[in-house]
Amino acid sequence: MRRTVLLIAAVISVLVVVSALRSTWLLGWAMVHDIVRPESRPVTPWLGWSPEVSALSIPHPHGTTRALLVRPRDASPGSGVVLVHGMVATGEEDWRLRRLAATLSAGGFTVLVPAVPGLKRGVLVEEDIDVVAAVVSYIHSMVDGVDPERVGVVGISVGGGPALAAAARLPSTVAFAGAFGGYYDLSSLLKGLVGAGRSLEGELVTTDRWAFFAANGHIASDPKDRALLLRVAAVPPMERAERMKILAGRLSPAGRAILEILTTEDPERVEALLERAGPVVARLRRALSPRYYTDRLTMKLFLAHGRPDPVIPHTETLRLAAALPAGAEPTVSILPLFTHVDPQPGEAGPAGRWEALRRFHRLVMDLLAQRP
Repeated sequence: MRRTVLLIAAVISVLVVVSALRSTWLLGWAMVHDIVRPESRPVTPWLGWSPEVSALSIPHPHGTTRALLVRPRDASPGSGVVLVHGMVATGEEDWRLRRLAATLSAGGFTVLVPAVPGLKRGVLVEEDIDVVAAVVSYIHSMVDGVDPERVGVVGISVGGGPALAAAARLPSTVAFAGAFGGYYDLSSLLKGLVGAGRSLEGELVTTDRWAFFAANGHIASDPKDRALLLRVAAVPPMERAERMKILAGRLSPAGRAILEILTTEDPERVEALLERAGPVVARLRRALSPRYYTDRLTMKLFLAHGRPDPVIPHTETLRLAAALPAGAEPTVSILPLFTHVDPQPGEAGPAGRWEALRRFHRLVMDLLAQRP
């Protein structure tokens, strides 16, 4: 009899431990660990499901794009997430993004990570919104095991613009959306480039302002301005000052505004210069800046930002949250656990870091609540 009682007690204890290990609360902490320490061995597979990874080709209005499909082995219908990379040449193959996709999948999400052509080339184009929107529609209707009522899209860094723009375009399809290290107004990207004096991100295709313009020459509306500015961009840095003296007088007012953006040392001048930079810049700014479509971001939103951020200040996320429609209740986390999108100790001590970890855990728990 005693042995039977001990056996029953042991079985109950094992069930309690297994239940605790599978609890959402503990899974949330495991996901926090795997995101904050991407170089370490992941622990989420112990508590969730090991992901299955495959590659797809998804059609969009301008062709097709490659996407990684990362899904949990559990076959029950769950939530789907489109994860949009930042302005990095590695795109959908970026190791940090793949780790994040695997972490979300272990949490029970089916994840699609598309290659976004403009972002991979370091180019700002409206077509990227079409690509992201097409991938969102694909995961909503074409991926087995995804509950069409629980589809989301999340953008990382510069990818937050196309991600949120696609969400605003498809409000009846997108149940939740988010941005990590994103922006409110496209001008903040150029301010960050001016302030840093280098690329927007460490792995960006371009390396400085002039290289950024060489990739984005289409922002000059006048073909003559474009040709002149590209000639300046093509010469060695030591020769640019002399070349600019020769060509500056031949630029239109819009071309001169772009030239000043490329040469000013004062980030605060950028916004006023953008107003004079021509119709292409104005169109791109309206298309890619969340500030112009916050009224359509009526779904559940997750907004997070590292601090300090030398590329896109965390105040951009706060501005976005403040501009949302009345009644919106976004989950907002400012985290001294990241410097831009890379996990690094921020400006907080041990107590501040623990508090940031708790805030991050609450954000992850809110995200997990989007599952069935």
